[in-house]
Amino acid sequence: MSTRLALAVILAALTQPAAAQVSQGDRVRYAQPAQQAFDQFGGRYDGPGVALVERVARQMAVATGVSRDGSDCTVTVLNTDIVNAFALPGCYIGVTRGLMALSNNEAELAFVLGHELGHVKARHSQKRQGRATLASILGAAAGVLTGSDLVAQGAGALGTVAVLGYSRGQEYEADEIGVSALIRAGYDPHAGAEALNNLVGEEALRARLSGRDAAAASPAFLRTHPATGDRVRRAAELADREPQGTGGRLEARSYLSAIDGLLYGDDPAQGLVRGTEFVHPGLRIAFRAPPGWTLANGRSAVTAKGPAGEQAQFGEGALQRGEGLDGYALRLARAVLGNTPAEGGPAIRTTIGGVRAAVLPLSARTGRGRADLLVAVYEGRDAGRVFSQVALGPAGSADTTLRRLIDSFRLLSPADASAVRPRIIDIVEAKPGDSVDSIGRQMAYDDLPVERFRALNDLPANARLEPGAPVKIVRFAR
Repeated sequence: MSTRLALAVILAALTQPAAAQVSQGDRVRYAQPAQQAFDQFGGRYDGPGVALVERVARQMAVATGVSRDGSDCTVTVLNTDIVNAFALPGCYIGVTRGLMALSNNEAELAFVLGHELGHVKARHSQKRQGRATLASILGAAAGVLTGSDLVAQGAGALGTVAVLGYSRGQEYEADEIGVSALIRAGYDPHAGAEALNNLVGEEALRARLSGRDAAAASPAFLRTHPATGDRVRRAAELADREPQGTGGRLEARSYLSAIDGLLYGDDPAQGLVRGTEFVHPGLRIAFRAPPGWTLANGRSAVTAKGPAGEQAQFGEGALQRGEGLDGYALRLARAVLGNTPAEGGPAIRTTIGGVRAAVLPLSARTGRGRADLLVAVYEGRDAGRVFSQVALGPAGSADTTLRRLIDSFRLLSPADASAVRPRIIDIVEAKPGDSVDSIGRQMAYDDLPVERFRALNDLPANARLEPGAPVKIVRFAR
């Protein structure tokens, strides 16, 4: 069978009227994992564009045949700048505001949703259950690092959604379902290839910003759904060879209008990562990782990774009755170590960043040799509340990089805290004489503003802006 005929047969089969219906058993079975995954991705976001995303997601649930009318689907926009979307059996759909910001029109967003719902339609998640052990291990590791069962449960749920990748064949099948669903919903099917190109461009930008290879800096969606050139070409070929695929809608201007004012980057209410620095204006605290480290801000903790394999996690907790800072440090260390042999201590009482603190130095014997562990506990402003930093690294790192991280903790003044402003998406229209460079330089970034602008709007280096054309820029909120 020729490639052209095979694609036509696939599309013909996929565009038949949907007869599927959301399983109530799946609704019950996946309700808790879905909520845990939503929480892991920052919880619910209620800003600009939410109503549009909910409408498009339910529309694509119908177009893919996952649901009859979309009313039995749970759609949640997630408060994180991570670029991702996912769907679980039972029609639980999560879309991050990071993905909303990267999308340039309604059709591109619809394709990503159609792709994710395609995995549900083809029951790819159930076919992956044999690999769920990996997700459990990763979840347990997160729990050990924090000593928190809740974190372990959340990481386990996230593992079932994002950690375990799909096979190449499953990715192709989900792409085919996504393109077919675009056609059925009346969108331009070429938006599929454009959406994948957006993700590739974002990946390249992150790699350049981080100074690392693209795989290490890629958006969460790409780590489990690699947007290879082959996938982009296949998506474009599917659109080109479908007679119904001409004249579909993009809905660019209405989409951009809907996301005008969308929060971009970290939410100050959850703290912000600024390079290697974490700042939380509400708690009025900050710390800085050594050069070459990367920070990731989660809803319940901030994680950090160093170039030599160092790992750290910053969180907040409460003292038990009669417990001091050194007692909390010991309790946290025991939770981190479990049965791993270690020696060192006792905790050293000190002052860091103007607050009372306790630092417990330990040396652990692991299967890969010695590792240094530092547990720091800082006194909070409220009675009984503490902040903690758990840092693990190769032998010899305790007195160098780990200590630099621990000692960087500081309190923010009211003025410093009030000066922290969120970034938002601002939709502007190009004026006569405007160029990619002139508008790109208005981005609220000191590093690579024009390159960020191009990636955000999927513009090539030689792009010309037509007067009146709407584009996205990032500004500080007033």
